Amino acid sequence: MTQQLHWHGYGPYRGRILTRDDEPKRRTNRAAAANDEIPPMQLGHYLTSRRATAAERTWTDVNQALDWLAQVAADNPPAGSYALITDNRPGKRAQLLGGSDIYHQYYTGTSSMAAYAIICCPHAHLTVTCPLPPATPTPAAAGG
Repeated sequence: MTQQLHWHGYGPYRGRILTRDDEPKRRTNRAAAANDEIPPMQLGHYLTSRRATAAERTWTDVNQALDWLAQVAADNPPAGSYALITDNRPGKRAQLLGGSDIYHQYYTGTSSMAAYAIICCPHAHLTVTCPLPPATPTPAAAGG
């Protein structure tokens, strides 16, 4: 049986700018064990962080995932004149439906940054199991 395409939202990480010294904590499974907030080096490894996976950030409706992305971007404005690519909703929608992840990372001040992601699940490039499969709606709930 194949797993239903869905998406998980992670973040936002809001904090100091990450440096090369942070890389060991960001490698496979170490970010999940040490600090769920620090973004992993490979996006699919977000899925290894079960503590950072939440039902309210797991979607089977791509539009709900995009709404979350837009809200997080609005709540975490970039510093200076950096422009986010959140205006390209049709492109982002196609990207997610095609199985690609979305990741934003940018400066929010001279020594701070924001990072957040929508990860496609099941992940095409990793054999990571889904940390929280989406709930399947029951026919009684759909009937109203």
